Amino acid sequence: MRSASESDGNLDTASPMTSPVIWFGSDRSDGVITLGDGRRVGLAQFGRPTGLPVIWCHGGLSSRIDAALAGGAAARNGIHLIALDRPGIGRSSPAPGDGLLRWPGVVAECADHLGLNTFGVAGWSAGGPYALACAYLLAGRVTATVTVAGMYPVSDAARRRELGLALDRGLIRLSRRAPRIARLLLEAVRIAPDDVLWRATRHSGGPAERAALVPEIRPTVLRMLREAVRQGTAGIVTDYRTFGSDWGFSPDVIAAPVTVWQGEDDGLVPVGHGERLADELRAGTLVRVPHAGHYIHASHGELIMSSLRAAMA
Repeated sequence: MRSASESDGNLDTASPMTSPVIWFGSDRSDGVITLGDGRRVGLAQFGRPTGLPVIWCHGGLSSRIDAALAGGAAARNGIHLIALDRPGIGRSSPAPGDGLLRWPGVVAECADHLGLNTFGVAGWSAGGPYALACAYLLAGRVTATVTVAGMYPVSDAARRRELGLALDRGLIRLSRRAPRIARLLLEAVRIAPDDVLWRATRHSGGPAERAALVPEIRPTVLRMLREAVRQGTAGIVTDYRTFGSDWGFSPDVIAAPVTVWQGEDDGLVPVGHGERLADELRAGTLVRVPHAGHYIHASHGELIMSSLRAAMA
């Protein structure tokens, strides 16, 4: 493993967050791709339409809309972010029983539909395992891979206990043992008023999370959460069961380079997850960003997108 922050010493951690450029027209954030078996996949596109294509894997208890938090940085760095809802989330059809290793097939079919032979992959938070699955099974098509505050495997109870959000820890456990209770717990997201949901999100981590969740991005954050439970809560429960169980592969099977972006003050997925993940990858580079939290793609999107562009060039 190579640690960029320690060896390079050139991270501009003081760069202010620039308000994201977001495409919120119905043709860009509310698209749908129909797969060969008739299932729908929700699609949103952000950044530069003619830029280098990157498939974005959204976080847990989230949706395709969270890619918008990096939309402005993507546009300025010539990146075309293509965000897909996972099964039962947002605008995607449910697919009970879908495992982590089935996701690359969905990504490949969507890429074919969009005319993409090759593309990068990026995954935020719980989307990290899905991005890694693509790097593993679509190695011939994936040109660069990044995880952003990405999870290390959490099927082990000790690893789950490291997660900073009690809701995450509880949902991973309940999604397997008592899915009906997990669904009821998530109903709060559906019925909570906007002000309550915004306050709960801002205080779900620590100071770094609150600093990143500025008022300007409140509409985007609320929409990404509302879209997560657009069809109900079953899709989120299935998603937690999927990434919270055995992935079906270990990070050390991925031969291609992977950049692991990790905020040092992440209050939800701690630094240790990024460190272990980068250590186990065959060609993992850990980039530790001082003073950054879980929403690192919102606060330090320029760094991430410029590095991603360089890796794909």
